[in-house]
Amino acid sequence: DPTILPCVSMGGQKTRDFLISLIVILTVATVLHAALRRRALTGTKHSSASTSRGTISRRNVFNAGVLMAAGRLSQARRGRCEEATGANDIRISTTREGLEGAKPAKRGDWVLVNYVGKLKSGEVFDSTRGGMNFVNGGKAEYQPRLFQLNPYNPQPGVTDGLFAAIEGMRVGEVREASIPSTKGFGSQRVVGAFAEVPAGSDLEYEIQLLRCGDDLQRMLSGVVRCGQGGQAAQNSGCRDIQPMVTN
Repeated sequence: DPTILPCVSMGGQKTRDFLISLIVILTVATVLHAALRRRALTGTKHSSASTSRGTISRRNVFNAGVLMAAGRLSQARRGRCEEATGANDIRISTTREGLEGAKPAKRGDWVLVNYVGKLKSGEVFDSTRGGMNFVNGGKAEYQPRLFQLNPYNPQPGVTDGLFAAIEGMRVGEVREASIPSTKGFGSQRVVGAFAEVPAGSDLEYEIQLLRCGDDLQRMLSGVVRCGQGGQAAQNSGCRDIQPMVTN
């Protein structure tokens, strides 16, 4: 089974569903508890053994209600994270919820993302956010990355684990993902944009989904110059791109 970090939040609809379920469960438990208590109080003619059984029954009903509520909370939180994970042993947490009405990113979609990739030591080996010096010299500019969410169509520097972490995201959502080496670069030593990634390295990513959709032209609405045209135009307008629902 996937190893999953607790979620920061469950999202508006999931939270409402959970609270409704919680109220119903606790209400039923309280009513049953009160009914059994009244029954026990009016049944003083019965033997002490019978009363004892009644007390145990009331306690069991109350405990069952608490356990059901706790189980519902665990299931709701687990469901949010399982929805967010796409591969075994990848640990994912959502630190910012996506925009209202945004659909989850699925395989085959085009995605425009910002991400920062780090080693366990905290050293950055890859980033779209700019401001750092490349290994081979020169300063990186802010430039979100555009690619198709298709693990069978490899993208330079995009690992299987990063593909899996993006799958299920909603536009505007920010996630943190811990990716084992088996879903990263494996046993290969890789020279990243800003640092070397030793063989067998586990990876950490912070990911922001800016755009998502299967219609590339529609998805890039308002993206006039960033990543397009000649070298001088590739970074122009990139910082103006805001999360927008197009799917």
